[in-house]
Amino acid sequence: MRVPSEAAGHSRGERALVGITAALFVLTVLHDLDHVRQARALDRELYVVAIAAMTMLTVTLVLLLRRHVLAELAAMTVGIATVLGVALVHVAPARSFFSDSYSAAHADALSWLIIILMMLGGISMALVSLRTARRLQARAPRAD
Repeated sequence: MRVPSEAAGHSRGERALVGITAALFVLTVLHDLDHVRQARALDRELYVVAIAAMTMLTVTLVLLLRRHVLAELAAMTVGIATVLGVALVHVAPARSFFSDSYSAAHADALSWLIIILMMLGGISMALVSLRTARRLQARAPRAD
């Protein structure tokens, strides 16, 4: 539960986290549409990854808006997962599994820009969620 002093509304950190998560959701949709624009066939497992990413972002956004006790933990986890997932799938050299290497596919600047923004969004999400969780924990009444 949140502390009573914050019951009237979200803290600045919580509002920032909602905005970052919403922006990352939009970037993920743009990224998925960019795959269509590129007109390249993807392996099935990458579609599963995309659905999982959208689901995790949606759940995290709902948790944040409801001010659930696990919201910051979910945001930090999804932020880190986004950075690692995008880097492993698109930035790393081509592999046989869970791979859509942008360098091997000769992706254009727009495709690279979108995934760079996604990774920056994931980093921001993780850092802001950590800072927000620490501030909320520091304000919480102790049960001594």
